[in-house]
Amino acid sequence: MNRMRIKALYCQANQVWTMDLTYISLVKKIFDVFIGVCLMTIVDWYSRQILSWRPWITLLFAGSG
Repeated sequence: MNRMRIKALYCQANQVWTMDLTYISLVKKIFDVFIGVCLMTIVDWYSRQILSWRPWITLLFAGSG
């Protein structure tokens, strides 16, 4: 990967994978609860294809104060 300046030796697919977890905020705040989506992806470095992905909804409760 050039952006991270990592020198890796890989000659074929399925040798090096990367997992990324990204939080996407959907709604700012409803009744002291923040609603968003987490998106997890697994990427093959050689082919640069997404091998797997899974979204899920998250609820983050704000502290009372």
